[in-house]
Amino acid sequence: MGKHRVSLFKSVACLGFGIMVALGSGLCAQEPVDPGTDAEVRALLAAAGTATDNPGAGSVIVLDRTRVQVEKSGLGHINKHYLVKVLTDKGALKYTRLRFDYDPQSNVVNVKSVRIFRAGGAVKEVPLQTMVDLPQPQRGIFWGPRMKLVPLPRLLPGDAIEYRYYTKGFIIAYLRDQDNPGGTDEDRFIPPMRGHYYDIVAFGAPEPIHRKHYTVETLREVPLQYEVCNGPVHAMARVTDKANIYSFWRERIPAFRPEPRAARLNDQVAKVVMATVPDWKEKSRWFYKVNEPQFKADDAIKAKVAELLEGKENDRDRIAALVHWCANEIRYAGINMGKGEGYTLHPSTMTFQDRCGVCKDKAGIAVTMLRVAGYTVYPALTMAGERVENIPADQFNHCVLAVRMDDRVKEKPAPSTGVFLDGGRWWLLDPTWVVFSPELWSSAESEQHVVIGSPEGEDLMVTPLRPASHNRIVIEGTSALKPGGLVEGAFTVTGAHYADQRLRRFLVHAGAPDRRSRFEKWVGNISLEGEVVSFTDDYAALQDVTRPVPLTIKYRLPETWLAVGKQIRFSPPLSSHPVREQGIVPYWGRAGSATRSQPLCLWATREVVLRERIALPAGYKVKRVPKAVKISNPAASLHADWRQEGDGLVFEATVSSLMRTVPPEQYPGFKEVVDAVMTLAAKEIVLER
Repeated sequence: MGKHRVSLFKSVACLGFGIMVALGSGLCAQEPVDPGTDAEVRALLAAAGTATDNPGAGSVIVLDRTRVQVEKSGLGHINKHYLVKVLTDKGALKYTRLRFDYDPQSNVVNVKSVRIFRAGGAVKEVPLQTMVDLPQPQRGIFWGPRMKLVPLPRLLPGDAIEYRYYTKGFIIAYLRDQDNPGGTDEDRFIPPMRGHYYDIVAFGAPEPIHRKHYTVETLREVPLQYEVCNGPVHAMARVTDKANIYSFWRERIPAFRPEPRAARLNDQVAKVVMATVPDWKEKSRWFYKVNEPQFKADDAIKAKVAELLEGKENDRDRIAALVHWCANEIRYAGINMGKGEGYTLHPSTMTFQDRCGVCKDKAGIAVTMLRVAGYTVYPALTMAGERVENIPADQFNHCVLAVRMDDRVKEKPAPSTGVFLDGGRWWLLDPTWVVFSPELWSSAESEQHVVIGSPEGEDLMVTPLRPASHNRIVIEGTSALKPGGLVEGAFTVTGAHYADQRLRRFLVHAGAPDRRSRFEKWVGNISLEGEVVSFTDDYAALQDVTRPVPLTIKYRLPETWLAVGKQIRFSPPLSSHPVREQGIVPYWGRAGSATRSQPLCLWATREVVLRERIALPAGYKVKRVPKAVKISNPAASLHADWRQEGDGLVFEATVSSLMRTVPPEQYPGFKEVVDAVMTLAAKEIVLER
């Protein structure tokens, strides 16, 4: 089963008192009964089986039970009950302690009980006095989250942990309710979209799950809509005179074991997405309203905008100058602003002064600066790395911005200069992902869902897929066969758009002292005896995104070609595909297995051109060149050719990775191309005198 959407905004009112309706799964099953006694807990533990029944698993989640009761304000009271059974010694190592994360600004966690069910029959209560409350480890973002840790006694195979806890509020702290100034302390737990509830429940985990059961109860006048995605989930809706009760459950769920570079868990396992928000346009209007006060510009911001726009005569250059300044000059680091943390963008004056912030703050200062420049701009929500489903729940992890293409934009930029949505009405910009990039919207954000926060309200939209040629990298060189098997040559690497960005990041992150070793690795991919003679090293050029970064490497390859009698046999050096970093050429090393059962995520389409001209030794002529290679399928293509031109030889190959995400059914075609690329260097040219 793929997706099943149920909207009860209209149908719930037609259901009478006490009526039950089974929805969503297409399967009829009795809703599971919660274990109420220790004997019933033991029976559930026994039914979950042993290591033999759960091959490859060190533990099994026997019960994952959630009950939610939603108030009129949208505040959810959540009670959780877990049972985990240890199957192996290795599995026991994962459960030396329990961890409960929370953010004091917006939610609480109260651990009610922790018990150990020993395999021999004893039941041990873990004293909660041993629990400690500590700051969470943090890196890059410092918003003050904490964690409660409960140490556990040593566990053996067959033992189980039972724990119960209560929580309310939300992990990501939104803006303190501006529509209710002077509210009580309890108000800090109410979701920022007051009166609404949402959740995304994944029916899958790295461990097998024996039973997962989720129930949410809303007021009679606040119905819920939901969507079942990626697989079957039992679903039931009940209506009483006071409440709507929705239950979702599934049993015998296998462990989710991701394949290399697979799509994320939420895009593969069965899940239920639910929300009381009626549609995306309402979400859009709320996001606009809650953030609009943050875009005030002071004199310092206005002066910086004037400085950056000096000499910029067209909209493309003006917008690019502002976005790249926000990308490069606002360091990615999250500091706590207090009440307004989370989805609320920091005030632009604060971000400008601190010169730091996370994605929402980079987007916020860009909105402000572009408005100062005279454009109509709004913040937007997006989800990097996962799909957003149709139900308007919060399924976002990233903040960007959009320019409205109204009469304030004097000349519409060419399609190749940006990403446009809704028939060209919006121009998307992302100052977080375009550091050291000629792009203003990263090609790695293709096929990505976006909701723009506007006063009119916008629907869910998806960004287009960039063609492979948009993200081209060219590796072009010359080489000459010298006496004694020596080859001397040079090659230049240049990229366009996303390929250029990845090349720049590769160089920036290496640091000047480390670059030689990286280039030696490239030459070593041609021959282990290869030597780097010299290379370009212009750090200032890395920051100039108006032109491709220049990179040329000169090399020597001792004892590379072989003379046998009157013949010379060799392969063009660039047929070895010297640049193999997966950030630059993501297909390299991504086709190891014969088949896949999960999608392969490559983030962006890519095209790599290998081109080389080879000078031949005096007195030799071409006797044989390899046959041209032509492979083409929906996932990838390869065109390679060896030919004589004048007194030299030319090798040329174009490799195209045509999909951002390769589905399992297209993977064999992708693998065929990658395997062929990796064998190009085995094809020999034969010279004869």
